[in-house]
Amino acid sequence: MLFEPAPPNAKVQVNTKQGDFSFALSELEYRHQRKFLDGSVDVQLATVPMRLTRISTEDDFPSAAVGPDGTVWVAYISFKHGNNTTDLFGREIKQCLR
Repeated sequence: MLFEPAPPNAKVQVNTKQGDFSFALSELEYRHQRKFLDGSVDVQLATVPMRLTRISTEDDFPSAAVGPDGTVWVAYISFKHGNNTTDLFGREIKQCLR
């Protein structure tokens, strides 16, 4: 797994005893696998965990969806002790891989 930020045109080179292969990050898509070495290797984009809030609330029941343009949207319920209301928040996550 590669967790480093990289531009979409970055190339990945993989060398193994079974053979070598390469691809550009721009060739990968969410929910689609690219196969290499006669199907022995699957490569796909995957999401990585990230902190969404930095406030003193209890945030529960997160739900995320990826739009057709690759934008990730997150909705969650936020509760703060001493406050009798519960809020529902939605947030666009711009730091996702595209």
